[in-house]
Amino acid sequence: MSTAILKNTYDLLLEKIESIKVEIRENSLKIEKAADFGDLKENAEYKTAKEHQEFLFNKLQRFEQYMNCRVVDSKNVDPEKIAFGTTVKIEDSKSGEVIQYNIAGPVEYELESMPDVVTYTSPLAQLLIGKKKGEEVEIQMRNSVDTLKILEIGPIV
Repeated sequence: MSTAILKNTYDLLLEKIESIKVEIRENSLKIEKAADFGDLKENAEYKTAKEHQEFLFNKLQRFEQYMNCRVVDSKNVDPEKIAFGTTVKIEDSKSGEVIQYNIAGPVEYELESMPDVVTYTSPLAQLLIGKKKGEEVEIQMRNSVDTLKILEIGPIV
């Protein structure tokens, strides 16, 4: 199964990739400047710039791998049942606490593109996926079993 990514996140990813490429070009200039200071073995500016360059290239590579993800527009997600690209409000039957989660993917989680992301591969999401409004789900929590009631389902906006 290929990794899914929301259309909004994909657009954000494109922006971040371009931003990293700009930062790499700027960092390359810093490396050139620092190299002009002389002995590279004892040149702190050069070492720092080279380390930052490695960090940027690693980040770019990681982000570019997400370009092969399956893009999903949350506007096309069925709001009748929980799935990738939905927001769900659930109520804990013991505490009465209402919690909202966004069922998304690892890309949304890594980019922190939205609050309260639960990746669709997580145990909680796996329990919730396919459920409908009004249904209850039992979840094992440490030494007890909690019942969660699904209050609302909608597309992530």
